[in-house]
Amino acid sequence: MSTYDRYGDSVRLRAAVLRASAYACTAKWSECDAVIQSALSSSAAAGSPSAAGHGGRNGLTLSPSQDLSEDYLHLFLVQTLIARRQYTEAYQHLLESVPSIRLTPAVISATFHLMTLSGEGPRALDVLWETVQLILSPSGPDLLTEEERKTILKRSAAVFDQNDRMSEAAEVLQHLVSSGILGAEERLEVLAQLVVLLSYTDPAAAERFASSLPQVV
Repeated sequence: MSTYDRYGDSVRLRAAVLRASAYACTAKWSECDAVIQSALSSSAAAGSPSAAGHGGRNGLTLSPSQDLSEDYLHLFLVQTLIARRQYTEAYQHLLESVPSIRLTPAVISATFHLMTLSGEGPRALDVLWETVQLILSPSGPDLLTEEERKTILKRSAAVFDQNDRMSEAAEVLQHLVSSGILGAEERLEVLAQLVVLLSYTDPAAAERFASSLPQVV
């Protein structure tokens, strides 16, 4: 697809969002859905870069999309599903249909909270752990800045800790401590959290990491 064709496809998709928005404002959901699905079908038929997608574990992309317009259309559909309180459909669509931005902090957070609202808290934690493992893997995505990576991992560790998934929380914190993406003061703070967690799950490891903490005189 040429640059001109991609530009034209992007304009058409954005125009579809505007038309769908007009229906959404008056709660004409069937008309709204029809506009979105028509636009997505046309984009897929034209073989847009977004429609083609990129391979990745559990359907998650490992490289950026060339044109994010289709993803924004999917996100708009998710917004309409939330407005209709169709939380299960909303999180399923996030998991399946927005690969190029699936690993951004906002989408990860939205997916987790929508799954929790749908009464699927334990599965939400499993999906979050799968996402974290992908981010931690050597073949993980290059979509994230260091700040985004740090934000996701710190928030995920806190969620695992709050839900008594201490081994997962500890593994995430260990990666943060050794990753080199934390400042000196921040690293000490995370290291202290790690020692506390390991004291419950692996006392010997807790002692090893505790030896790296400054001595209090």
